[in-house]
Amino acid sequence: MRHFETKFNFYFLIFMPKLYNSIKIDQGLKIGLRDPDGPEWFVDMTYDRNKRTCRKLGLKYQENSNKNKEEAIVAAKNFYLNFLKEKEENLSLKLPQRLTRIFTLCLLLLWVSGVAWLIAEINSEQSKNTVTLKNYLMVLHGLFVIPALIAFGGLIYSHFPSGEKIKKKKRSGMSLSLFLGFLIITGASLFYLEASYIRFLTSYSHALFGIILLPIIFWHYRKRSIN
Repeated sequence: MRHFETKFNFYFLIFMPKLYNSIKIDQGLKIGLRDPDGPEWFVDMTYDRNKRTCRKLGLKYQENSNKNKEEAIVAAKNFYLNFLKEKEENLSLKLPQRLTRIFTLCLLLLWVSGVAWLIAEINSEQSKNTVTLKNYLMVLHGLFVIPALIAFGGLIYSHFPSGEKIKKKKRSGMSLSLFLGFLIITGASLFYLEASYIRFLTSYSHALFGIILLPIIFWHYRKRSIN
């Protein structure tokens, strides 16, 4: 399909193909002819605030025919809706590959070390060696947090504002962000809470949310269309 597309700026006003016998349908949407004696209708569409495109409607132009104009208007509206839908489906985020891999690896290592610590915690009363292992696992778990937080910050920056336009993974992305936010807050709180019922509740809620985190990661990553 032949089309003309350019960014909406000062130069665009000069070089964008002109439409003859144009009819304005709505804000950012009009129809017309590419040539004064053109044989078919074209639709002129503005999208994403700063981009504009001119496409063939696939409908012959009939001079002095109100019915033909009405058909062209209806066709243009449908074309515009389908065009916006297609644009939305094809939106993708340009995330740094290395940062994404580091973040994913750190999350998996945090999950493994966290589950291992939880198992050691449950069995700590039965063996003194388990207590020592639990301490090593906690140190290891804490070390993985640092690169994970750095990568997480970089990915948050990469997701906005472009990510707001993408609906495909918004639900899983928001769920992942909420879970990570809860884990960050509860994890930091454990450094300051003294031995008490609140610390016990915080510790095991952190562990529970951490276990559930893994399926949420795969839910968000299940379609490799992030990049």
